Amino acid sequence: MDTASVEKPNSGANVDILKVARQIQHLAHFLAQGPPIPGLSVSDKDLKMARILSPVTEITSHRRRSDLEFPREWVEDDGALDIALRDWRRDIDPTKLSNTPAVAERPAQATDTPTDAESAEADIEAYANMSFLSYSAKREAHWISKTKELEKKLRRSEKEKESLIWENLKLQRDVEVIQRKADLFHTALFDPKKSIHESNLKAKVKLHGEVRQLERSLVAATSKNESLAKQKEDLESCNKTLVTENEELVKKTEKLELSNYDLVTENAELVAELKDLDSDDAELLTMVQEYLNKHALSREATKTHEENLIAEKQALESKNEALVKKLETQKIENKCCAGQAKKLRERYELSVMAIKVVKGRLEKLKDNESH
Repeated sequence: MDTASVEKPNSGANVDILKVARQIQHLAHFLAQGPPIPGLSVSDKDLKMARILSPVTEITSHRRRSDLEFPREWVEDDGALDIALRDWRRDIDPTKLSNTPAVAERPAQATDTPTDAESAEADIEAYANMSFLSYSAKREAHWISKTKELEKKLRRSEKEKESLIWENLKLQRDVEVIQRKADLFHTALFDPKKSIHESNLKAKVKLHGEVRQLERSLVAATSKNESLAKQKEDLESCNKTLVTENEELVKKTEKLELSNYDLVTENAELVAELKDLDSDDAELLTMVQEYLNKHALSREATKTHEENLIAEKQALESKNEALVKKLETQKIENKCCAGQAKKLRERYELSVMAIKVVKGRLEKLKDNESH
């Protein structure tokens, strides 16, 4: 503070006033200086706003001295406190000296205790009836009591200063976190490097390619299904023909069994006739033996033919089952392909909706910036 322009007072009370004013100035410098923690990055704009919004700076920027709760005598005594506060504001922020904003008057709180102005007026009225010596002693005692009150206020302001410093630290950390989030949101919203736009385009192209590939696979699967359906129809027709052939073979086997039964009866009759005749004709025996051999061969041939037919029937049934399983697996694959295509379309629609939402937010932000 420039003390050259201030007259040096003769009384001790005025010296105490200047001392308290210097303490207030040091407190204001401490609150208005740079970042409280070294290494904490705070811009000049933030420091300027912190100085403007500082409670001590806000208190001293009032034009009305009654709001500062200082006695009227302090301000009227040769303008010492006024000059000290003016130098204090100049050191804190020179740009705010000439055009300090006028602050609206705050309503006084309804209390039973008299204000400083009333007490000062009462003191002046009391001093008018006193002698000169008693007046100076009373005035000095009055200033001592006022300095003690001011010291109490200073202690209270120091405590408030510590709490405000901690709150400022917390607020600075919160501001840093919010600044990081704002930077991330700015990069995500405005996309200066166009990385999000490029990734969206790549994802869109990839999704389009996957959708086309799935559509092609779906077309191929439908064609395979149609071919399998045709093969199934052909197999059903083959099964019908095989069933008819099996029925015919059963009828033939029944006829053969009847013929075999007839042959057995004939053989029995012949044996009976032979027993009755008691002839040892070798030719008849050989003929009968050959006939029996032929009959056995025919029965074996029919049995082998029946076994072959049964094996063919089982093979056809196994083929039918395999084809049915193939059809079921193909249906499942078709369902999976359809589900994947549906999911991809939903993802594409969601990406389109997200792009629309981002565009809407960009337009809102542009409108807000324009306003």
